[in-house]
Parts: sequence; C-alpha cells; structure tokens
Amino acid sequence: MGVDVLVCGPIPTPGIAFLTRSMRADAGVMISASHNPFQDNGIKFFDSCGFKLADEVEREIEDLVLGSGTDGLRPTAQEIGKAFHVDDALGRYNVFLKSTFPRQSTLDGLTVVIDCANGAGYRVGPEVFAELGATVIAIGDEPDGTNINRDCGALHPQALAARVREAGAHIGVALDGDADRVILVDERGEVVDGDEVLAILGIELQRQGRLPTATVVATVMSNLGLDLALRAHGIGLTRVQVGDRFVVEEMVRGGHQLGGEQSGTSSFSSTAPPATVWSPPSACWR
Repeated sequence: MGVDVLVCGPIPTPGIAFLTRSMRADAGVMISASHNPFQDNGIKFFDSCGFKLADEVEREIEDLVLGSGTDGLRPTAQEIGKAFHVDDALGRYNVFLKSTFPRQSTLDGLTVVIDCANGAGYRVGPEVFAELGATVIAIGDEPDGTNINRDCGALHPQALAARVREAGAHIGVALDGDADRVILVDERGEVVDGDEVLAILGIELQRQGRLPTATVVATVMSNLGLDLALRAHGIGLTRVQVGDRFVVEEMVRGGHQLGGEQSGTSSFSSTAPPATVWSPPSACWR
C-alpha cells in the first residue's frame, strides 16, 4: 500500500507500542496469537502515541479490508513501500524496561523463574531480570513457531509453580504468548491472582503516598474481594469494560496511577496527568 515498514520482531506487544512512539512512527502493528494457539494469529494496531485504536477507527479499518475502499489504492514503481529491519529493537526495549526499575534497587540475591510461554518474550524477559541482578531460571524459552502457549505461560502456570518449588526460587513469573500480561507465583509455588497483585500494588503505593487519587482502575471482571481489600485502606475502585485499552484510557482521563485486569495486565504511571490534558487515543491517529 506504499507504506515503509520497520520490522522489529519477535518482540512483546508492549514493545511495539513503545517503539511506535519512541521512533515516531505513524502506526504500530503486532501480529500475534496472544494467549491462543499459534494458528489463531490476529493483528493488534497502535496509533502514533502507542495507544490501541478506538473502536470507531478499528471499524473503519475493517470496512476498508472487507469492502472496496482500497481498490483504487495500488502503488506501483517508486511508490511501493520499503521494509527495513530494526536490528536494535530488543535492545531499545530492554533499556526502557530497566529504566522503569528504581536505580537504587537491585534484584541481587533473588532467584526468579520465568515462563516465557515459548512466545515473544523468550529473550526480553530473562535478559531484563538477569541484567537487574537476579539469578534467572527460564522455561518456555524455546519457541519453534508452533508451541507458543502450549501447556505453558500465563494460562498454564502449573509447570512454573512446580519449578519454583523445585528450585526454591523467590518468585515465578509467567508471561503469555505476546508478553502483555503476567501471572505471578509466590515462593511457596502458589499462583497469585491478578486481583491480588492489584491489591498489593495499590496498598503499597498508597502507603508510599504515590496514589494521589486514592483510586485503582480495574474491569468488570475483578472480584468483589478487590473492592473490599482496597476500601480497607481508603482506596477506591473504578471499573471499566474488559480490555487493557479501556483501563489505560480511564487512568489517563482521571489522572490515576494504577490500573489492571484480573487476567494479569497491570499499568502504572509515574506521573498522574490531569484530566484536562486527556484526549481520546484516536486523536493521535494520522
């Protein structure tokens, strides 16, 4: 269609969002089965700001694909786009991930088991934890193109739990296939639910004075127990429809610091932008 393409993969879905924004691209595209079997590949789009697209923009794209809206757009000769491989894409994303970790802190002395789901995080995950000082035991880090999410990763944390107990590790981390969600296992080999993670983070941020709106954003799938746990510490809970995009939109709209989904997606903002600067992600689309 005449578009120049920067090829970055394999890389986690959040890495595409980060690179789209940091490299000032017009859009980002992730081809991924996410948490599904390999044959169920889909496409995730990001606008120039690194946000997922608004519903109306996705509907417009679907109409163009299924209709005849692009029939007259067939570039030829020098109008055809070019493809370039970004050799340092993973390195850029690794540096960004490590920059979100407090500089004065370290993971020295901790043993971390990470299940990469034989997916997009098979290099990034172990590298980041190791470079932050942890002793890393990686499983599900041998993707062959068909074994993504097969009896491993965030949807199947049993192998991770067993490995944590066997190794006497301090924590287990299970990614899904495109590494945009995480399920945690504690030092006893017990799975920590996504709602529990949100409660732990919310209460700790409140204790540190880093939850200025005293509100956590979650979806309608979160358990009532999350409401009760947060309420006991003076923290409110705002619910949105299912989808990490809706969580992020509400966080930005309300200036909230923390949000996430029960399925294992969490978002944290180091700054709380006021509601007056909010505009829908589709406003970034070009």
